[in-house]
Amino acid sequence: GSLAEACGAAPGSGWGRMSPKKVRKLAELVVGCPLGFSGRVTASGDPFVNAGGVSLNEVDMSTMRSAKADGLFLCGQVLDGDGSLGGFSFMRDFATGRAAGEGAARLALRSMAAHEGSATASSGA
Repeated sequence: GSLAEACGAAPGSGWGRMSPKKVRKLAELVVGCPLGFSGRVTASGDPFVNAGGVSLNEVDMSTMRSAKADGLFLCGQVLDGDGSLGGFSFMRDFATGRAAGEGAARLALRSMAAHEGSATASSGA
């Protein structure tokens, strides 16, 4: 079944149609989901940022928007990178996360404004 069903909501339920109790149960299911991880470490045992991920050539670095998937914003460990875990990689993750969030918010606002403008124009207001 789906996560919505697992928390007692109807299949395909959106957040706005779920009771606070069901939203809480959904959050608990998502947060409590165990995920395994395997990676590599340096000779000294320090963890590494795993190499691989989306090539930076495929991302508009000012907004973190994908050049290949319309409306997709990327950040952090999903991007191609390689190096020791620590301050630099955390800073990259935080900075790209902020840029992706701001880019996605700007796109959403433009989309909402365009939708509202077309609804107003079609209603004759």
